[in-house]
Amino acid sequence: MKWSWIAFAEAESGGATDVPGGIIVINFRFGGSMNRPIRRRLSTCSISVLAAALCVSAAPAQESEALSDANGGGDIVVTATRTEQPLSRVPISVTALSQERMDRQGFRSFADIARVTPGVQFSPQTGKIVIRGIDGSNAGAGTVGIYIDDTPIQVRTIGSGTTNVSSQIFDLERVEVLRGPQGTLFGAGSEGGTVRFITPQPSLDKLDVYGRGEVSFTEHGDPSAEAGIAVGAPIVTDKIGFRVSAWQRHQGGFIDRVDYRAGRVLDANADSVDSTVIRAAVTFKPTHNITITPSVLYQRNKTNDSSVFTANFSDPGEGEFRSISPTQQFVRDRYVMPVLRVNFESDFVNVVYNGSYFDRSSKGNTDYTILLSDLFGFSTRTGPSFGALPGYFTNTDIINKQKNVTQELRFQSGNAESPLQWVVGLFYQRNKQNNQELQHDPQYYDFVRIVRGRTPTATLVAPDFSYAGNSNAQDTQYAAFGELSYSVTDRLKLTVGGRYAKTKLKFNSLIQGPYQGVTSINRGSTSETPLTPKFGVSYQADNSNLFYASASKGYRPGAASATIPGANCLPDLVALGRSSLPDHYNSDSVWSYEVGSKNSLFGNRVRLATSAYLINWSDIQQRIPLPTCAFSFTTNVGKARSKGFDIQADINLFKGFNLGVMLGYTDAKFSETISGGQLANGTVPVIIAKGDTIGVPPWTLTVSGDYRFDAWGQNSYIRADYSLITRNKDLRTQQNPVTTSYDATFYARPTTSFVTARMGTELGPVDASIFVDNLFDTAKILTSTHNTRSSPIFSQTVYRPRTAGVTLVYRY
Repeated sequence: MKWSWIAFAEAESGGATDVPGGIIVINFRFGGSMNRPIRRRLSTCSISVLAAALCVSAAPAQESEALSDANGGGDIVVTATRTEQPLSRVPISVTALSQERMDRQGFRSFADIARVTPGVQFSPQTGKIVIRGIDGSNAGAGTVGIYIDDTPIQVRTIGSGTTNVSSQIFDLERVEVLRGPQGTLFGAGSEGGTVRFITPQPSLDKLDVYGRGEVSFTEHGDPSAEAGIAVGAPIVTDKIGFRVSAWQRHQGGFIDRVDYRAGRVLDANADSVDSTVIRAAVTFKPTHNITITPSVLYQRNKTNDSSVFTANFSDPGEGEFRSISPTQQFVRDRYVMPVLRVNFESDFVNVVYNGSYFDRSSKGNTDYTILLSDLFGFSTRTGPSFGALPGYFTNTDIINKQKNVTQELRFQSGNAESPLQWVVGLFYQRNKQNNQELQHDPQYYDFVRIVRGRTPTATLVAPDFSYAGNSNAQDTQYAAFGELSYSVTDRLKLTVGGRYAKTKLKFNSLIQGPYQGVTSINRGSTSETPLTPKFGVSYQADNSNLFYASASKGYRPGAASATIPGANCLPDLVALGRSSLPDHYNSDSVWSYEVGSKNSLFGNRVRLATSAYLINWSDIQQRIPLPTCAFSFTTNVGKARSKGFDIQADINLFKGFNLGVMLGYTDAKFSETISGGQLANGTVPVIIAKGDTIGVPPWTLTVSGDYRFDAWGQNSYIRADYSLITRNKDLRTQQNPVTTSYDATFYARPTTSFVTARMGTELGPVDASIFVDNLFDTAKILTSTHNTRSSPIFSQTVYRPRTAGVTLVYRY
């Protein structure tokens, strides 16, 4: 598909102007590999919006005193410090995105947000979020706190498929990304930072309607569509109000699942996703200073097949994406979250209670055919070849359940003019998780006869499970926390805070089946009493310039170790100088030191937010792979240091045109060498070498341009966003030949870019636009992995191919 854009503007006669005037011409040419049906649909969609919004005379836009929120430049109010403050007055590094901005940029999931947020990386396959290089490597508890309003929902890794929920973006007031440890106000698991999804509250005095619909078409794939509406209004003015919302999205797939033996397509564009979000909330205000808001949030994601394709059978450059999995790898993930929030406000103290119950269940099917083929040497570049069992396959049911009970009570200063501002509170959470892994292997006996040349003596677990694992974990946490800020002068403010917690984990697992060897039972518990302090100083030089510095600690709890197949994995353990697994691993922690500023320059035409940081990470919980048996275990391995900076700039270059720049740099490396025990031959294996990079990209850059103009009396706009993520040239542990994890075929993510463009007009309360995501159809490989070092079969991912469509947004 070849697209060309031609745009020019004729200057008005009769003198110079601040902004080019005259006629704007936008011309699309569709051709090349684009098939005719998609071309026809896109042309039809384009004509109506272009006629209304683009092929018009452009009059100079009205200049506002402050930047609009087109690039997030408006001084949005956030609650990053648990109290409402303008973003420019918050002395921490925060990216805050309003609903309007997320609509303008077409954000539909956190993957879109991470792509444009400096210092943040996100893996859609694992749900892992990394901020400032603090990468949990899918081990233990998460390093980033994930909140819906005041409720934490992140998971602990206790088995396969224990990923964070993929929160969809529809009826949200804003999203806040807090960089750096947030251990004082947001607790354990926020040592890298915190992500908060903030929902709108019911209105007590006005009608509020928000709706969004979209249709789009993906190159080499199926179309997508969504529709949603949210309505809020008073039932009894100033006393009772409600807000309800419902949203449905179908995302078409682009990866074909094929029969690699026969060469035929089993399921075209198999990796489609269906998402549903429903929310209802009611606010009661029995007195002028008390509000009570019960709410319930429901989300369901149905991923119909894996978004990973097989490299040996695909050609991304030609738009050919194929998976050779014999079975459909689906995931059904849903949660329901009832919440009760109570607010009491007075001139002296504000009291906030938030109680919630988070009930999530996920069931999926994972194909283990290629894994078994790799482990027993049947894999070739043309796929698994099982000889006398040409149709052999094995697949696994993976079931995860999560039940969180969370209670928090906060007391906050009620007088915003007082030099002493304070927040103190109590927190309780009990998080129960269950993981089940059940490997179906109906041809197990025939398979063993081929591999071992004998009849197996071990029997399957009924009915046909060759591996059956069941793990349970219960995290219980009590905490008291507080943060005080005192204005020494009108400009100088000192902040001190701390959180004292008592955490306890109970863990048990049962693994059985012939692949395990013998039935394994593991029980354990750990308890800790961490203290996470924070110290800060800020200087408000004037209304436009804030400077700050802070030192803070972050923490995540330890746990008991999970069980792995002892007999099959013993050779790998021996190669590390171990005879057995550790029975538990300890907590790890970070100390972060940050300086930053927030500045408004040139009459508020330029807004800057900059910060620089140094983070020391100790006793890191790290997942150690066992390459021969394809399992892993978690232990504490050494120290790391992350340093870098981030810059956010929003610039009003001229009337109607805003430029946004977000730049982040991260240098995260292990700061000591970790070795295993001495081997029989006298050598000492190196697990991690000093100087190995943690693996996050060093540079992230986003440049956004938003031009707004008047068209036929209607506000119209054209915007584009360019995102760049650079390659990390330093060695990962897997790339370092001196380590036990060395893999000569390890794939390092290359430098990648992603471009989106959108143009539209506001027809009264309706914002109508057309858009293109992945404008240049970038198909660079983002990840490439294989099960064992010797396996020639690689699984890969890419950005979603070029997608174009039409969006309608209604606000009243």
